[in-house]
Amino acid sequence: MTGALPSTADIEAGILAAIMTVDGGYDRAATKLRPDHFSEPLFARIFEQMARISAAGNAINILTVGNAMSAEPAYADLGGHGYWIRLANKPFTAGALAFIDELVASARRRIFIEAMDSARAAAMDLSVDIDAAMALAEQGVADCLPEEMAGKTARLGDAFAEAVDRVEALRRNEIAPGLMAYGWSDWNDLTGGIREGDYLLLAGRPSMGKTAVSLGVARRVAQAGGGVLYISREMTRSLLMERMVADLLFEAGGWAGMSDIKQGSVDEHDIAILRQMQAQVDALPLVIDDPEHLSITQIGPLVRKHRKAFERRGERLGLVVIDYLGLIDPPEGKGNREQEVSVISRTIKNMAKSMGIPFIVLSQLNRGVEQREDKRPQLSDLRDSGSLEQDADIVVFVYRDEYYLQRAEPDPGTKKHDDWLIEMQAARDRLDLYTAKNRNGDLQRRKGYFFGAKQAVRNSDYQRTVEGGPAFP
Repeated sequence: MTGALPSTADIEAGILAAIMTVDGGYDRAATKLRPDHFSEPLFARIFEQMARISAAGNAINILTVGNAMSAEPAYADLGGHGYWIRLANKPFTAGALAFIDELVASARRRIFIEAMDSARAAAMDLSVDIDAAMALAEQGVADCLPEEMAGKTARLGDAFAEAVDRVEALRRNEIAPGLMAYGWSDWNDLTGGIREGDYLLLAGRPSMGKTAVSLGVARRVAQAGGGVLYISREMTRSLLMERMVADLLFEAGGWAGMSDIKQGSVDEHDIAILRQMQAQVDALPLVIDDPEHLSITQIGPLVRKHRKAFERRGERLGLVVIDYLGLIDPPEGKGNREQEVSVISRTIKNMAKSMGIPFIVLSQLNRGVEQREDKRPQLSDLRDSGSLEQDADIVVFVYRDEYYLQRAEPDPGTKKHDDWLIEMQAARDRLDLYTAKNRNGDLQRRKGYFFGAKQAVRNSDYQRTVEGGPAFP
């Protein structure tokens, strides 16, 4: 019966050739393809070798695949390197990756038919127990399910037992309720601990301190032992480092601010502090990537590449931060900006869930905020797409009254100016962080501190005369 199915060997060969020649081809294919999706056994073994090459951190190309398959006579019979070079030059190959879904659908159909043939033969054999024949049929259905559905189902009793085990483990402090930021109780209270697969939007108007907050979360999660990948499209690595150096220097008792660091006017005392920090900073599992271009289709392969690099160092990637959503290039042909942002947001949500890694994504707010008397952000202010509110598991807003008060100073000597001075004194160096949505817990608000010259965000219980804790545990 399987002979009635059209052959997919040409598509399989084209996809393998594209993987070997198209940048990022394996990462695009590996999210959907399994070796048993290939009807040609040699092609299945080639795909298995590609997985081994990728896991070792090596490039996948015609040469590396050929070396890995050199002991296979069938590979040489096919034509070796020359076969793939000729195939790579064919017009079809450049777009062959677009046929992955078609190949998977055909493979599922083939796997299902083969399983049903085996089950039918077993059912017709009176020496075979009927339950065994039915088990073959059930296994056939399971084998042809999409990869993303595998392992996602559980009986209620099993799921309940897992939940109770987790509660007991939390009670005994054997596990944390989620990803925690070292020494930042405000953030931990707001989020309740970020859970695996969470999609958190960190949103605010420009100059509110979003980047400072995200950098603070990233380095404090790393200090708590979690591996962090910080992807920046907003700033270069050197600009981000100026901010982090200023923050850490301030926390360690130094005097120089970010402007001093930019200009190189840092005294020997502060330089000595920074040098003393070097070994501890080196040990932090935090990686910064500032790609020149970043499309939504590139994020998955980029994260997987870094995840493998973390694993080779004996570390685990536990958090991805992206600064910011508005600078992610949309997929082609998705229409207006609202549709583009919806696709970007939903893709990030799916990546976080499928990878089991929380994502923090920075986002701008609509300019309509500026037209209101009360400029504190609301969910309706999320820019370009209502799907942002729907997709995100947690939405944290960043707001500073001081920013707006500085730009609304009344004429000196007036009663309004006297009132303004009182408001400014209360708002100086203060920063509001609050959750507008949290699927994992209650909505919270914390009024912490933001020292702009130092790019330092601190807890709401921070006192200027007492340091908020050492820079490193």
